Amino acid sequence: MFDLCALATYLNGRRVFIQTHNYPDADALGSAHGLQYLLSPMGVDAKIIYVGKIDKFNTQQMIKLLGIELLDTEQVGLKEEDAIILLDAQKYNSNICDCTGDEVACIDHHEILHKPDYRFCDIREDIGVCSSIIAGYFVQEDIEIPPQQATAMLYGIKMDTADLICGMSELDIDMFYHLYKRSDMNLIRTIQLNTMEFNDLTSYAQAIEDIRAFDNIGIARIDGFCPDALIASIGDFMLSLVEIEVTAVYNMRNDGVKLSMRSEIASCNVAQVLASTLVALGAGGGHHSMSGGFIPLENVTREIDDILQERLLAAIHRQVSQNS
Repeated sequence: MFDLCALATYLNGRRVFIQTHNYPDADALGSAHGLQYLLSPMGVDAKIIYVGKIDKFNTQQMIKLLGIELLDTEQVGLKEEDAIILLDAQKYNSNICDCTGDEVACIDHHEILHKPDYRFCDIREDIGVCSSIIAGYFVQEDIEIPPQQATAMLYGIKMDTADLICGMSELDIDMFYHLYKRSDMNLIRTIQLNTMEFNDLTSYAQAIEDIRAFDNIGIARIDGFCPDALIASIGDFMLSLVEIEVTAVYNMRNDGVKLSMRSEIASCNVAQVLASTLVALGAGGGHHSMSGGFIPLENVTREIDDILQERLLAAIHRQVSQNS
């Protein structure tokens, strides 16, 4: 069992930062908000930090309406002696920057791609949502969850499981029920009411125009910067097609290529598919049904569309044949 009190004792007297993955989503923010509250009465004043932009409108609304305070890493002036808790991400993965500081702890629910070397570690690959792990700490320590933190973590669970239809574990279900009774559901409805901005339609239009179907596999390209969360949403949208059960969406950016995958079939682990696809090109990982990756600009050639299509299809077919 993860010893939160031992972690707090170890952190005492140091500057402490909770670092989420780059371009944090609702689960990263909800779990960070909960952990920050948990550590405060233990004498740890932790600041939430991140890298990138938060472009998704309802994530911006979540931050504003729930009063979540977070800082871009450039605002902080990190030092080598500062303590960092990695949350909803792991060191060396493609979705988190290696910031100055001492990564003393990691709390995550993604597949382990590198051997953990943290002083404190709670990585549970079988859990669907990081907010469920943090909510579990409240239960473990018998600490009442305030409505603000409960609402943030519940919203994280709702968003990371597509409203409870994918990636759920028994802990996720238990914590959803536990948080639901303590959350402000009117506030959650307000946050969810507007999920898109007008400019988002351009990215959807590009994906619809470009989508290529290979039996039950859908692949689409988007040009120009598209927020990470929107790329994932477009992949979810493509899954609504009756014919499509696996999706891959990639965004051509100035600094490289961002990819997102989704799967509805048990025989296709898209975290493994993407890791295999990006060998010698970039890096990727995630969950059985949801994954993301990135190819840096120096590895992007004119043939990148053909390379990605060929590698993705081959990796998906390999997965399906091995697991069927």
